[in-house]
Amino acid sequence: MKAVSVRQLKSNPSAALRDARDQPAVRLALATALYKDASMSLGSAARLSGRPLAEFMSHVSRLGIPVVREADAIREDVATLDRWMAEGDDL
Repeated sequence: MKAVSVRQLKSNPSAALRDARDQPAVRLALATALYKDASMSLGSAARLSGRPLAEFMSHVSRLGIPVVREADAIREDVATLDRWMAEGDDL
């Protein structure tokens, strides 16, 4: 197996993927590293790993890698939901 540094992985992930095409564990490790470093979105990393999104989310969560990174966006979504629910009471 060929070793790849994180720098090489970031600069040319397609080369690392070609080397890992038939190695699912390596693909998962690559996808996890790219997602953890915020070089790749959650959905893209899941596709790269060859796993369903929910399974990839569980995987990174077990590793202590946050699935949700933008707390401000979550707060805004919750506030919007609260407003919608309050408006629904008036209907």
